[in-house]
Amino acid sequence: MKDITNREIKPGCRIAYPVRRGAELHQELAQVEGFGTNAYGKVIYAYNSKGRRVTIQRIDNVVVYADM
Repeated sequence: MKDITNREIKPGCRIAYPVRRGAELHQELAQVEGFGTNAYGKVIYAYNSKGRRVTIQRIDNVVVYADM
């Protein structure tokens, strides 16, 4: 799986992805745990900077900022 800059997304990578809460839009950081599929297609399973497990469905907005 690749990010928007064509870098490989692998388990253990650190990624940034956009999050919207109401009118607020910001970037969240996470560490990739693995990959899967659901009704929307391919997804990324990761732990965000707060330690919560997140499922990222819009992988076309993800950027790798640190390879592991």
